Amino acid sequence: MIEFFEQLSQQRKELIDALDKNQGDINLDIFEDFYPDKAHFVYELLQNAEDAGATDATITLKKPLCIFRHNGTRKFDENDVRSITGIHNSTKSQSPDTIGKFGVGFKSVFVYTISPIVRSGDISFKISQLIVPELIEHDPEIGDDTVFEFPFNNRQKHPEEAYSEIVDGLDDLAETTLLFLNNLETIIWKVGETSTGKILKHYHSDHHVEVVKQIDGETTDSSHFLK
Repeated sequence: MIEFFEQLSQQRKELIDALDKNQGDINLDIFEDFYPDKAHFVYELLQNAEDAGATDATITLKKPLCIFRHNGTRKFDENDVRSITGIHNSTKSQSPDTIGKFGVGFKSVFVYTISPIVRSGDISFKISQLIVPELIEHDPEIGDDTVFEFPFNNRQKHPEEAYSEIVDGLDDLAETTLLFLNNLETIIWKVGETSTGKILKHYHSDHHVEVVKQIDGETTDSSHFLK
C-alpha cells in the first residue's frame, strides 16, 4: 500500500507540475464553481455511504471542521483512492437513482477545505492540491467505520462562512433524501453542541415507506410513499 501511494502521489505531482507550466490556460480552481449548491458534497458522501452498504450516516459540524461518518461494510481500496483524487472518473456505476459519484462532484469540498482526510479500513490519507493523496497515521478509534474530515482551511472561505453555509445545507435536507437510497435508513447531523437533526426511513410493509425528518427530537416533516 505504501508503494501504491508513493507512485500515485508522484504521478499526481507530475500532473500538477504540467498544469503549472500551463498557468493561465488550465486552472483546477474551476471545480469550486461546478456545484454552487450549498454543501453539495453532502450528497456525494451520502451516495458513497449507500454504495458502501451503510445503514447509518452521521454528519458532525463544528466551527473548525465537518466530519462525515458511515458504517458501510465496503472499505476504500486502491481504485477508490484513484477515483476520489482523479478528475472526472469514478468506480461507481451511473444510475437514474444515483445522487452523485466521486469525480468532479467531490471536488466541491475544496470550496471549504484544502486538505480533506479519508479514513476507511486500513487506509488513511489526506488529499492536497485537489488530486495528490498522502498517507497519514491510522486512527484505530474509528473501528470499522469510514470517516471523512473537512477542516475549514480554504483561505477564500472564512471558517464562519463555511460553517454557516453547511448549516443551511443541512437544514435544507429533505426527508425524501432517503427515499431512493436502498441501504441507508438513518441520517443524523449534529450542529455545534446543541442542535441535532435526523432523517429516518420506516417500512410499514414491503411497499409502504415512511420518511420522517426531525429537528431536536421534534418531527418537522413526514411523508408516505408506495413503492
